[in-house]
Amino acid sequence: MNEQTRLYDEPVRPEDKRLRELAETLIPEGPRTMPRSMLGELYGGGETGDRRGRKAIEDMRQAGAVIINQQDGRGYYRPSDDDVDAVLHQLRSTHSRAMALLKQEKAQREWLRERGIEA
Repeated sequence: MNEQTRLYDEPVRPEDKRLRELAETLIPEGPRTMPRSMLGELYGGGETGDRRGRKAIEDMRQAGAVIINQQDGRGYYRPSDDDVDAVLHQLRSTHSRAMALLKQEKAQREWLRERGIEA
């Protein structure tokens, strides 16, 4: 996928490019990390800052930034060329979460269908 295309060959939106650039500025390349607590502080601190920081990471990922969190408490980082295993691990984790959500969606659609509602 090049700079001008995304999934299904959609044009890259300017805000996506800005979010990827923000990720490159804010999130360090491994092995250094940005701890979740520090990210939360950048977004105002406390519970609200934590939520805003996690939302920022989600937005950056949705814009195409590859950001790793190995769920070990060290924080977030952008992978270097040596981080293939970490990216593969993140990919498997993301895929597993996506499949779990699709199972939930299937059950919800079935529940609605049983009641004569197509969604």
